[in-house]
Amino acid sequence: MSELQKILCVDDEPNILNGLQRQLRKHFDVHTAESGKDGLNIIKNDGPFSVVVSDMRMPEMDGAEFLTQVKYISPTTTRLLLTGQSDAESAKKAINEGEIFRFLSKPCPPEVLVDTIENAVEHSRLRKIEKELLENTLHGAVKTLTEILEIVNPSLFATSSHIEFYAKGIASELGLANSWQIGIAAMLSHIGYITLPDKILGKLSKNEELEGSEKDIFANHTKAAYKLLINIPRLDKVAEIVKGQLNEWKGDHLLDELSNNYIEIGSQIIAISIEIDRRISNGINITSAINELIENKRYSNTILNLCKTINPIEANFISKELSANELRAGMIIDSDILDINGAKLVGKGIEISEVLIMRLTNFSSDKRLTNKIAVKIPT
Repeated sequence: MSELQKILCVDDEPNILNGLQRQLRKHFDVHTAESGKDGLNIIKNDGPFSVVVSDMRMPEMDGAEFLTQVKYISPTTTRLLLTGQSDAESAKKAINEGEIFRFLSKPCPPEVLVDTIENAVEHSRLRKIEKELLENTLHGAVKTLTEILEIVNPSLFATSSHIEFYAKGIASELGLANSWQIGIAAMLSHIGYITLPDKILGKLSKNEELEGSEKDIFANHTKAAYKLLINIPRLDKVAEIVKGQLNEWKGDHLLDELSNNYIEIGSQIIAISIEIDRRISNGINITSAINELIENKRYSNTILNLCKTINPIEANFISKELSANELRAGMIIDSDILDINGAKLVGKGIEISEVLIMRLTNFSSDKRLTNKIAVKIPT
């Protein structure tokens, strides 16, 4: 016997909830809540749910507002709205704004309700499959791209895995839905650097201050990144997040309406992750780095204070020196790798991949590596 699918019914009248539970418990694993606020807490604590069914008329938070918030905290959950005849116009608005799967008029015959929820469960299942395929395919493609960039220009792209680490940690602490988009934006945050002149690239690789028109040229790298990414299907939000990483912000007000500011929050997370990683690479511990950013008053203190719970990436590794044939995927290069002529082959901070192991093994076999390779190994 297959496991019953979890659904959540929300209504401010206990008698109606009891009736729904009696009608549906043979078909589904039914959970209930007497308000939109309680419903959101249940989703956060006991989710995910395949389907959420909500009454329209409820005090404090009506069904339309509740289901719109569900859309953001649990994107693959299918949402149904139960309405009276007088709520028809509000229901139409809810469908348009909250992307509600269907609305049902009250009273709803039990067989119609069960059939509709079964359709909604199937809809949720298909969305989950699509989401997993999308995330895995895109992440794999972007990972390959960033590995190529790291090999081509180790001085500039070595930190992409670090930025992704901090960005995903912050997004997780905030409980953001679709945080995979922020992870991909972090990996691609420097892709616009390919348009910058060598002089500026040289200064950036050495953490030197840019002057005059150089600052304006540098600022355009996010626009270039946007133009590259916006042409890729399903990366429109990623493109917007990357484009906004150099914006000016006014702090905590951005978190007041998180669901309406996903792009701005994502851009700020990327900017903070870059700043934290840059400071840590310069020998500043994560607490001091965050305190510096708080003093700058450019970023949201709410986000920055959450960063204090994230361990620096180095805390999860131990240092060691290995020969090329001892390297394994997932290790981190701990010191720039130079060839016998002093040219940088791989930059500090790059995560080792199977392709990079092949490259370094080839260089070692060709007698172009003279020393063992300093790495950090996951504990």
